[in-house]
Amino acid sequence: MLKRRTVLLLIGFPFYVLLLSFLSTLLWVLVMAPMEGWAVWGEGLVDAFPWVDEPNWWVVAILPALLIATTQYLFLAPVFDVRLRVQKGGRPLMRSLIGAAFVGALGMTALLLALTDVVGLLRNNQAREYDNEWSLFAIIFTTLACSWLIWTPLLAIFSRRRPHRTTPGRLVGLLLGGTIAEMVVIIPVDLLVRYRGQCYCATASFHGTWLAVLALLWLTGPGIVLAVTSRRRRAWLAHHCANCGYAKGPSPGPVCPECSYAWVG
Repeated sequence: MLKRRTVLLLIGFPFYVLLLSFLSTLLWVLVMAPMEGWAVWGEGLVDAFPWVDEPNWWVVAILPALLIATTQYLFLAPVFDVRLRVQKGGRPLMRSLIGAAFVGALGMTALLLALTDVVGLLRNNQAREYDNEWSLFAIIFTTLACSWLIWTPLLAIFSRRRPHRTTPGRLVGLLLGGTIAEMVVIIPVDLLVRYRGQCYCATASFHGTWLAVLALLWLTGPGIVLAVTSRRRRAWLAHHCANCGYAKGPSPGPVCPECSYAWVG
């Protein structure tokens, strides 16, 4: 018999992906709006959605939604069960870190795309406009994959220096701060490229802005879940070791007898 969590996942995951697909497309329109004008919210709203007038709408709708939903699940899976014991020796929860590394890769890719257009502005006074959108998509996905590979070991190192039970919240705060800082850099570049170019949607900085907004969308889900489950996690930490999950017992002493980690609280 399937567990309740598995049944909920099988039923809810497709609907969540559809919701994220709509939000991803909506964010695409929002990023487009400053140049197209707010008229897109009037009679031209339907025409502004990629699935209506773009043959490759799935690249900005279904694909990002699948990646976001899957990596969010990987990141939050250990949070749903606060009794989950980490592996002996305090090794990090790699599945969660791989999920978190995705949003870090989104931010890094967005920043690199913006910097690419900065180089074009400095050299030619205009950003490069890609005639073939698939060549631009190939650059984006290759950069995203390489960034993902870079972020995973970096977060593993970060996790080894922090209590595992508080790592998810720390990561969300760290990645949120980094994403906001990146947007402070990316948005002015994107606006400058739009001002000096004609087809801004074919530039790297336009897609960089959209990826940075997607990173904020990714962080919203885990942020809400961590806030809702924070009381449950604090109650669990009051009676267990934050590093290895060992139960304190009636006379816990100053440190955990299993891993010698100082008790939290």
